[in-house]
Amino acid sequence: ATGTATGAQQDTASTSDATCKPASGGEQAAFRLAAIRDGGLTKRQADRLDFSCPEPVDPEQVASIDDTGSTSSGNTTWADEFDAGWQDAYSATEHWHSGNGRKGYGESAYSLNNPGELATVQNGELVLRSKPGCEGGKMCTVELIGKKPFVHGRVEVRAKVSNSADAFNTPLWSTGVQNGDGKVWPAIGEIDGAEFAMNGGGENGKPHFTVHTKGGDPWGHASVTTGNAPNIAGDGQYHTFAIERSPNEIKQIVDGKVTGTITRKMVTDAGGDPEAVFNRPHVVRLNTGADNAAGWADNKGKAPEPSEMRIDSVRYFK
Repeated sequence: ATGTATGAQQDTASTSDATCKPASGGEQAAFRLAAIRDGGLTKRQADRLDFSCPEPVDPEQVASIDDTGSTSSGNTTWADEFDAGWQDAYSATEHWHSGNGRKGYGESAYSLNNPGELATVQNGELVLRSKPGCEGGKMCTVELIGKKPFVHGRVEVRAKVSNSADAFNTPLWSTGVQNGDGKVWPAIGEIDGAEFAMNGGGENGKPHFTVHTKGGDPWGHASVTTGNAPNIAGDGQYHTFAIERSPNEIKQIVDGKVTGTITRKMVTDAGGDPEAVFNRPHVVRLNTGADNAAGWADNKGKAPEPSEMRIDSVRYFK
C-alpha cells in the first residue's frame, strides 16, 4: 500500500494512525505518521510525506535496534536519534562524553568542557556550534566522544554542515581506544570519515576521507587520503556520511554512494600500521573546529566565522 499524509503547517504538528499491508502479502502492520514543520526538512519535518508499507525484514539480514543497544539477531548495534531527554549534549547519556576541555589537535581553537549553547539538542537534533570568545580571542569549539567501541561494520551520521570561513568541522571520525597497551595517538589510529576544511579553496566543503597511524614522517605518523566526494557543505541540505570498516578495507559512503576506499596495502605502502585502523576498537567522535594551525582550514581572505553542525542521527550497524 502507498499513500500520502498532508496537513502539517508552520509551527504545528499532526499525527495519523493507520494500517497497511505489504505488496508481497503478510499481516497488516499498524503505524503512526507524525509531521512537524519548523524550518528545513529533517526526518520529522515535512509539509507532505510520501510513504509505502515496509516489506517484512529478515532479522538475520538487517539488525533492528532497541533501547538497550542489542538486536533481535544477536548482533550488538546502537543508535542515537537525539529525540528526547537531554538538557544539553553533556548531560548524562549512555552514548557520549565531553572532550574534557582539551585544545583541538593542530587548531587555534579551544574545546569547552562546559559548552552551554555550543552543544544542545533541539527538535530531535544534536546541534554543535563554534563561536568567538575563547582564550586569546580564539574560536570556542566543542566535541563529543562516543562511549561505545566498534570494530567492523558501518557507522553513519546524517548531518547538515555550514560552510563558515575557517571552520574545521567533522561530523564523522573515530580514534582507537586506549586499552592499557600504552599506545596514544597516532599509534591508536584515526579514521576521518567526513572532515571539512572551509578554506575557500577548490575543495572547500568537501568531506575528506583520511586515515592516520604511527609512521615515519617528521611528525611520527603516516596518513592515506583518497575519495571523490562532492563539495556539499553549506548547501543547506542534510547528507548521510558513513564508513564501512572490515579487516582489509574501509569505505567512505556519502548519500549511499561509495566515494572512497582505503585498503590495508595502501596503509602499509604509506609506512603506517594497518592494525590501528582496520582492527583496533575505535570510538566515534563529533566536533566543531576552527582555524587549523597548519593552514589547511585557514581561509586567508576571511576572519574565522561562527559555524554550526546539525546532526539528525548517529547509527552503528554490525
